[in-house]
Amino acid sequence: MDIKHLVLHVGVPKTGTSLLQRSLLEIRPQLRRRGIAYVERWQMYRLKHRKSWGAYATGPAAGKSAFAAELRRVVKYEMLRAGGRPRTVLLSNESMIGRVWPNFGDPYWPRAADGVGEVIGALAPKRTEVVIYVRRQDRLLESMYMQQIHLGRKLQWDRFIENAGRDDRIRYRDLLEVVANVPTVENIRIRPFEIIGGGAVPFVADFLADFGVEDLISFITNFDRNNASYTQPALEAALQVNPHLRTQEERRNMMEFLKEMFPPEDYPKAALLTKQERRRILEIYNSANQALFRDYLPGYPVDSYLSQKATRRLGATLEPLDVAPVSDNRRKLRNRR
Repeated sequence: MDIKHLVLHVGVPKTGTSLLQRSLLEIRPQLRRRGIAYVERWQMYRLKHRKSWGAYATGPAAGKSAFAAELRRVVKYEMLRAGGRPRTVLLSNESMIGRVWPNFGDPYWPRAADGVGEVIGALAPKRTEVVIYVRRQDRLLESMYMQQIHLGRKLQWDRFIENAGRDDRIRYRDLLEVVANVPTVENIRIRPFEIIGGGAVPFVADFLADFGVEDLISFITNFDRNNASYTQPALEAALQVNPHLRTQEERRNMMEFLKEMFPPEDYPKAALLTKQERRRILEIYNSANQALFRDYLPGYPVDSYLSQKATRRLGATLEPLDVAPVSDNRRKLRNRR
């Protein structure tokens, strides 16, 4: 393989990653014709020796070389589909900075250097760029917790949040510095997740603009699909029922049942942080966040994560887009495939 330009979209999780990945998958045929080979996360999750990858490190060390070989095969396949020598190879996988843990017992990105470094080492690109989205810490913690509950965990919110601010796991500068020191990484593109307040369409178009293919936004149709969310009564019911669920099918069925039983249009959304707790968390991370915006996000106010009002201004950063799907082109592409 001869990869001149490798782009790794590594998360952070709960920052619109699934939306971007669904969108990229939908326009993959067009990306290939533009010289971009896209490797989506499930292609990596299905690798036989994935657990030996440094992002997990739960498999035998002897499997590292096998993981690297499997990854090269997947990437080579996508490169061939994109003409053999594409101008860019793009991988999107939030696990690259380490698994997301359900409590504060481990750092948020315990294996970022290994997770990113081993992918780069396996693919040996000429140069690498990394894309990272960040999110205000109080909202990130709430979203991470709700994800665990959707997965059927029985974790109590008070236990999850009690150590917030006592370590550096969501002071993003640490993550950026770790990734920046991985060999061949020449640039890190950073965006605040909150720019999605302007809408999913401009959010995805902004991502595509970095590759000069923002016009492909008209081929995407799945913007209305949202991640699962619980209302307050659904959350209360889940905390009672989750300890008794035994299989993945039971967890999935219970999640769908609670969403249908307590829909967001009829019930209040789940309440986790009080105003006082939210203010405390924002104050804890304020100095680190101001340094983040000053040094890495100079186009945004340094106090963007200081208050609800300041963060809402980020939602007005992107210009709204009204793009109608190109249905005729989509039918033609389907026939070609």
